[in-house]
Amino acid sequence: MNVPRAELSHLPDLKVGSFLSLALGDQTKVVKISQIDEEKVTLDGNHPLAGQDLHFEVEMASVRNATQDEIAHGHAHGIHGHHHHSESDNDSAIV
Repeated sequence: MNVPRAELSHLPDLKVGSFLSLALGDQTKVVKISQIDEEKVTLDGNHPLAGQDLHFEVEMASVRNATQDEIAHGHAHGIHGHHHHSESDNDSAIV
């Protein structure tokens, strides 16, 4: 996202690589300054690990057969039971 540099003039020490916390209504978004020129500041709202290779070591704690409900639904229900997300669960968005 490009922001006119004048809109950030109240922040005297802008540096590439610095993080800013933006108040967006009732949410806060942390962004990284990725570029600065005479007219604009480019803000990157991606997660800091976006684009990075991640490596995990895991240990299989247990294995069990699928239940009849899981087979019928085509997916595992997990140790806490079964829950389907409704359309309204996905209505929120960060702008």
